[in-house]
Amino acid sequence: METTGVLRGVPYPLAWSQFPAAAPLLEALAANAIDTGFAGDAPTTFALAASADARIIAAIRMGAGDTAILVLTGSPIRRFADLACKRVATGRGSICHFLILALARANGLPLDSIEIVPLLPSDGRAALVHQPPAIARQVLNTEHPVLVPIDDSVIAAEQATADLWAAAGVIPWRG
Repeated sequence: METTGVLRGVPYPLAWSQFPAAAPLLEALAANAIDTGFAGDAPTTFALAASADARIIAAIRMGAGDTAILVLTGSPIRRFADLACKRVATGRGSICHFLILALARANGLPLDSIEIVPLLPSDGRAALVHQPPAIARQVLNTEHPVLVPIDDSVIAAEQATADLWAAAGVIPWRG
């Protein structure tokens, strides 16, 4: 934004901070250390379920092709169902964690059939060298995000995310 000049003449100071993942960013927001931040729907739902004093003020739609599950070239894992009874390293409460749960449900696997091993994205390369069964990782593609109004479809999608987290026992049911 600074490079494009979009921020030129803004009447208030801006300070940029980098976070290794959405969870630490949302913790900083909850601690009042930052004023705003960008996080995917899964980590946002996770933070709100943990009673974070925050609200969603904008939403974007991005393609689903930005998240992948990686295995080493020589791995016997060839399809998602092969991950049953295996461990997958990813950030707890991340969009990748959500992807694992959603794919387990779509493939008819019990939601607890794949063990999630918490891992920050910054530690992913080192972990892959030590040969875990799989690593789920997100590649943020910022080329074509579309800002959308927070309407019934956004609320329904967020509710579906929360329902899957709750069904997996990751967050409590709220009624």
